[in-house]
Amino acid sequence: AEWVREVRVLALMSGGFERDAEPTVAVMVSPSGGVIDLVQLPNIAERGRSAVAVARREADQDRLRRFMEEHSPHVCVLGATSLQCHYIKEAVLETVFKIVEDNPRAVPDGLDHIQTVYADPAVPSLWESACTSGASELKDYSKLVRQAVGVARYLQDPLMMYAATFEERSVLSLAVHPLQMYLPEEERLAALERVMVTAVNQVGVDLTAAMLNEWKQATLPFVAGLGPRKARALVRSLGSAGHVESRQTVEMDLGPVVHNNCIGFLLIQPFGHNEDYNPLDSTRIHPHSYGFPEQMALDALELEGSSDDAKRLAVERAMEQWHHVDELDLEVYAAELEKRGEGLKLQTLQDVKHELRAPAEEVRRMYTEPTAQEQFALVTHESDATLKEGKILQVRVTTVQARRVCVALDSGLRGFITREDLSDRALDDSFRLSSKVAQGMIITARVLQGGIHDSETPDKYCVDLACAGMQFKPDAYEFWERWYNTDKYYVAPDPSREEARPVPKATKAKKRFIARNIKHPSFKNVDVLEATRLLEAADLGDIVMRPSSKGLMNLSLTLKFYHEVYMHIDIKEGGKDGKASANNLKLGKPLIIGEEEYEDLDEVLARYVDPLVGHLKQMLRYRKFHKGRRQEVDDLLVEEKRRSPETFSYRLSVSFEHPGMFMLSYILSKTPKHEYITLSQEGFVFRRKTFPTPDKLVDWFKKHFQ
Repeated sequence: AEWVREVRVLALMSGGFERDAEPTVAVMVSPSGGVIDLVQLPNIAERGRSAVAVARREADQDRLRRFMEEHSPHVCVLGATSLQCHYIKEAVLETVFKIVEDNPRAVPDGLDHIQTVYADPAVPSLWESACTSGASELKDYSKLVRQAVGVARYLQDPLMMYAATFEERSVLSLAVHPLQMYLPEEERLAALERVMVTAVNQVGVDLTAAMLNEWKQATLPFVAGLGPRKARALVRSLGSAGHVESRQTVEMDLGPVVHNNCIGFLLIQPFGHNEDYNPLDSTRIHPHSYGFPEQMALDALELEGSSDDAKRLAVERAMEQWHHVDELDLEVYAAELEKRGEGLKLQTLQDVKHELRAPAEEVRRMYTEPTAQEQFALVTHESDATLKEGKILQVRVTTVQARRVCVALDSGLRGFITREDLSDRALDDSFRLSSKVAQGMIITARVLQGGIHDSETPDKYCVDLACAGMQFKPDAYEFWERWYNTDKYYVAPDPSREEARPVPKATKAKKRFIARNIKHPSFKNVDVLEATRLLEAADLGDIVMRPSSKGLMNLSLTLKFYHEVYMHIDIKEGGKDGKASANNLKLGKPLIIGEEEYEDLDEVLARYVDPLVGHLKQMLRYRKFHKGRRQEVDDLLVEEKRRSPETFSYRLSVSFEHPGMFMLSYILSKTPKHEYITLSQEGFVFRRKTFPTPDKLVDWFKKHFQ
């Protein structure tokens, strides 16, 4: 549509809300996707109520107002990175309201206000961080500014931005389906490419815009009959001219066969003063079929002429006076063509008629602002699955009050744990909750029945939780699995139907442990070999607790770290003398892992295993994670360095030689280097520092790799 080419976008991107975070930036982006101007707004989301805080916030809002009045954007878009972005949106809406009230001339013609919307930053951020085109084109700007430009372009032309993520297979990092991890990467990539080819050829590629703007060349490799290699050759060939005059001139660069295959999907728009421009070049009509619209235009306008100029003028008039074309009887026309032996052409004529009315008309559905539920999902990254009743979460204590504990989820959402749900013991009013939990403490809690309280604004959304020990007992797990599991294909295990597997005598003779009298669904009286055998068909992150070969003072926890990789964790038992007595066969307390103490095995699962597995799966989903072994990673890095010597190539992978560790591999010149990352319940330990996410680790590494 015409307005898409003319829209000016003001894009805002937050650098975070910590004290040392990069200031929020607002970037004015032109209709062609270029940077016009930018301004930093460090206090735009300030929530303090003191006179100083209010003055800072108002100063930023005044700065934003002057910026908007100067550049007159059609729309403001905010990259939805976290829940706190709600405060930035509120400030922008207040600013827009003041502009409409006090200076309506700053609002673009044809609009009664300036719309403010959220956008998903996943594709723009991936384009900026993983695609060389994103970094090279805007290399003089900061990472945050590039992300803001990406958000603006994503609003202007989402198909173009999606196409850009296919560079270096980065698109595989996008979450497009909850089950995508179960497909091989090659199958996923092939399926995504098929979808992209279909979409690109339905829409067409504006070759004129692609020659004027490098970022708009991303869809060219998906043009049917062209492909990546020929697309690069075409760009190099046309680059010297700077623009494209007609579809006919493109044939000289492509050759007759390739030209015939792809030209119907390449659109040429008028550029400068070109008297020979053919308006049909801006339609999806193939040049072999130009005779149909030319004859239809002559017949509709009752004109005669056989010269190219006469036909071109007739087409131009027919596009302007389309009602004349609409009066043509295409069925009669098609019947006449069939008599001449030109085949069945009714469908072709109908398509031609439609293109004359609206050349290259948009076939995708019109943009609609995200719904309230979609906005909530964007700013919190939460969904029905992540917040369903019965879900176990890791939360951080923010405030301890007299009757309840206030906590924050990873997404920033608020949660509350009442006095009654904090412990199995009855806590009277004289008991101080601060003696059990403290501000900043990470605790494990479960979402209660009816505990999710919706709200019109994301910052008012809250969750009721419980962390009493009874919530993590085996019968509690069974209750939640049976009654609140949302997967209709999941079958909860039925202990009454399990059959004891006979143990071969040879295995019994080789036991290196003492069988323990411990009743827990995760505990098995097996040795390390049998534990790994039990986990062979299990999911990554599944565990088996078992007796330790060290004796009665210890337990072992075997975790399926990766395919054919198992992590063995030692658990010390307190309150025991280590003698082979009946009492010592029972579970000792407290349980100690490293320097942390746990009350029972359920607490070990909730406070140690669950966070550990969460970080494990986080790493396995990371966009630069590679599934192969060390040699495969080395070969990949060497090949990437050969193809793009100027890029910094790195990969994260599992260390098959050191179970429980990941490997950071990178290449500076010719030989790959390797460093190790240890997995812990707090995150990822690298060079004696702990990072909560792979992104934080990699960002730090890029700044300190030497």
